Amino acid sequence: MMTKMDKIGQLIEESLQGLMTGGLSDQPRHDVSTYDRPLTAKQSKAIGLLLAGCTVTEAAKRLGIRRQTLSGWINRHYSFNVALEVERRALWQRSRDELMSLASDALRVVRKHLEQDSLPAAIAIIRAVGVGERQLVMAADAARMEDLEAECQKIQTHLFKDALVSLSNERSADPTQDEVNEVMTLDSKIAT
Repeated sequence: MMTKMDKIGQLIEESLQGLMTGGLSDQPRHDVSTYDRPLTAKQSKAIGLLLAGCTVTEAAKRLGIRRQTLSGWINRHYSFNVALEVERRALWQRSRDELMSLASDALRVVRKHLEQDSLPAAIAIIRAVGVGERQLVMAADAARMEDLEAECQKIQTHLFKDALVSLSNERSADPTQDEVNEVMTLDSKIAT
């Protein structure tokens, strides 16, 4: 019967064996023999197909090779991997350059729409600079709150004037200072 220590020892031994057979070894990821090997015509075509958006399976099928062969080139063939990475970076750089050349035209179009008070254009710009929908809703709510506060202020002013008129109508004389102070106190209580 195995004890816990025996099981732990066995697990450690299996782990070490896995490390020695290539699991997590210090060996390079790529086959050393592929470091200086030039690419074949099929390997060059494979790079083109992968950059064009083909999956590994689609590219292998078009090349007439097994998918595992292409995966091996990608994962273990140093020259293939370097060439693929160089071409990917070149493709990204060309794409970035083209986008940058279109940016001034795009800004001109957006500016034209903004000058025509285009809400979708304004929202697109706000989103592009990092303001999310939540901030937009909060800003709209804040604007509505300001409108409501202004409306409340108008109503309070109207009520205040009505109260003064009511006081003056009840008497033939103008309201006393105490009455004005009382109405002002009521007004400040309403405002808070």
